[in-house]
Amino acid sequence: MRAARDKLIIALGICCVAPFFIACPQATAASSAPQALDQTGVWRTTDSCFPETPYTMVISQQGGSVTLASSLGPAPSCAGTVSGGMLELSCTDTRFPEAPYALTGTVLNGTSIAVSCRAAAQPIQTCTLTKHAGLDPLVEQMLAFINLSEAIKPLGQRTPWEMRCYMAWMNLAGLFFPAAPVAAIKNISIPGPSGSIPARIYTPAGKGPFPVIVFYHGGGWVVGNPSMFDHYSRLLAGETGALVFSVDYRRAPEHVFPAAHDDAHAALQWVAENAASINGDSTRIAVAGESAGATMAAAVSMLARDRGGPDILYQVLLCPATNMSDMNTDSYHEFAKGCFLTREWMEAFRGFYLPDSADWSDPRVSPLLAESLEGLPPALVITAAHDVLRDEGEAYARKLFAAGVPTKHYRCGGVIHGFTTGLIDFLDQSKDAVSLTARELAEVF
Repeated sequence: MRAARDKLIIALGICCVAPFFIACPQATAASSAPQALDQTGVWRTTDSCFPETPYTMVISQQGGSVTLASSLGPAPSCAGTVSGGMLELSCTDTRFPEAPYALTGTVLNGTSIAVSCRAAAQPIQTCTLTKHAGLDPLVEQMLAFINLSEAIKPLGQRTPWEMRCYMAWMNLAGLFFPAAPVAAIKNISIPGPSGSIPARIYTPAGKGPFPVIVFYHGGGWVVGNPSMFDHYSRLLAGETGALVFSVDYRRAPEHVFPAAHDDAHAALQWVAENAASINGDSTRIAVAGESAGATMAAAVSMLARDRGGPDILYQVLLCPATNMSDMNTDSYHEFAKGCFLTREWMEAFRGFYLPDSADWSDPRVSPLLAESLEGLPPALVITAAHDVLRDEGEAYARKLFAAGVPTKHYRCGGVIHGFTTGLIDFLDQSKDAVSLTARELAEVF
């Protein structure tokens, strides 16, 4: 952890602050992120049966025994054991005492537990437990540099060109960390609705044909490209054993809505029709994306449903934006400034890609507002505790579940927007998110 912290300080000092020709302040010492397994504390959970009524659980641990009790309203009462990072609990919901169920959890780090629930023979999707905790120390140090740069000129007030330069400088921090090996990387161009669409293919080790993950990068439809998500794409290919097809869609303001979405759907169709040419399996396709890319992964899932294909086995939505018409959620107010992605950034991104306010409620950019989510592919939704998009991402997970879509949601404590890909070199939580993704995709691939 110390080595990662030191590399982060050096990398961010060069990449985030150097462009503005000011000296980096001395970083204050920070304690390492918790290493010991300790579940004792107050956790927030959303009950799968009633996702609209979150409540608080108190977890107590004595040796290998664990008990859960609610501190607010009716909720499950559970008892079980924890050993080797695995949590096994038997629970009884006070509202339905005749229907006991089991919880099986994986303790990912000192602040998060991903928990799957099962009642009788029927799965109850996923509960999520997130310990009430502050920012991870490494994240705090990174934010110190970012917020220093923000104080000079907020990103939301910069031109698109300045935004892209800023994010490119930040991405240079990845040069300080080794990239995960893959068997091959190939850049190609495929036909699109308005010219060719660049894409990058990451091929894992092994013999194909491989399942294919069509990946859409984040960046508010303004910044970002496959190169900025290179380390994540490599790790995803290696962990899943799947081809990662990273799409370099058109960006705003040069190309406004629905240009990026049209490219996203065209790329999915091309993969389905030409998978064999890249050693892929057209019967095993998933979509994934982060932030704006997650919004497009959700959008192409709906388009594929409505247009009769291509068949998508799974959708992975990382810190998704799901309602571009409403920036007044609790998380928008709580994290409006100081936690990397700010409300001002989101307003700027919306202005560049969606200059016509009539488009803000279009389900392709606001999937939470879609009339129906029935019949969509199973989904994994991962949100960050300190993210303006947290609440709408979790609302979308609840709406998917309510529509009968097998949905698993995981909120990671102590982290910020973009942690799933942008902090892949620094944080264990980021690698945990990839492992969760690989575990879920293994069941469908």
